[in-house]
Amino acid sequence: MRAAASFIVVERTSLVNNAGNGLVANGGHAIMVLNDDTIWGNGTGMSAINGGQLISFGNNRNFNNIGPEGAPTGFFSRM
Repeated sequence: MRAAASFIVVERTSLVNNAGNGLVANGGHAIMVLNDDTIWGNGTGMSAINGGQLISFGNNRNFNNIGPEGAPTGFFSRM
């Protein structure tokens, strides 16, 4: 039996001052779409591990995190 994808849209959200990751997509079935978010002051801004995906619209603010900012694994192109 194959596991279903876990899909989440994070839109107009602030992820601020978390000791660990602001965002983390963990596992091959974890997919997050990011749109107009602020990721600031976390241990790590964003992280995709073990095959997880962070897909960005390219309009997020990821800055001033304690450790690495991190980066999306891909970008969503607008039509």
